[in-house]
Amino acid sequence: MKAEPDAPAPPDGRGPTSEPLPTAPDESVRAQADRAAKYVEQVLDDLDRMFADTVEERLATVARRACSWFGASGWSVCFLDRGRPVSVRQERPGGEPAGPGEVALALATALPSARQAFEGSSFVVHGDGLAGPAAASGTPVGTVIGAGGYDVDALQWLVCLFADDRAGDLWVGRAALLAAVQAALGFPRAPRGGR
Repeated sequence: MKAEPDAPAPPDGRGPTSEPLPTAPDESVRAQADRAAKYVEQVLDDLDRMFADTVEERLATVARRACSWFGASGWSVCFLDRGRPVSVRQERPGGEPAGPGEVALALATALPSARQAFEGSSFVVHGDGLAGPAAASGTPVGTVIGAGGYDVDALQWLVCLFADDRAGDLWVGRAALLAAVQAALGFPRAPRGGR
């Protein structure tokens, strides 16, 4: 079977579906994309030096850096133990221990998109979708982004970033967080048997 070449765009600036072609992004979109790219570059550089660290340490670095770059008010790392989420690390900026792990556990238990993230995807939950989990934990949260996947030992992990009403816009960090989490779960490999 012979492949058909892509049809050239008509001269009126419309694409093959007759939809207008996208215009160049405005400054705010470029700034957000630049911030996400710089975060990924920095965290990949960090991970390259962490070849002897555990997956938990690597994911904590991903979360800590993302919290700083995207203005989150806290982060959490958890894994699945026989189908149940277990929180292993959580922090607020400055290294202060905090309670966002309870929100992550409530989300991972209640929301299908959060449960699916353990399989290697990401999610964003905002506003009403957080009413139950945030109330159950007693932690004020307005937005959560999360990303997860499998490590080399087939253990499933989830990293969540949290924003309260004073925090930045986490939506821009969703794809960057997923890329960084996948890198942390892969190579260079953590020692076998280590979390």
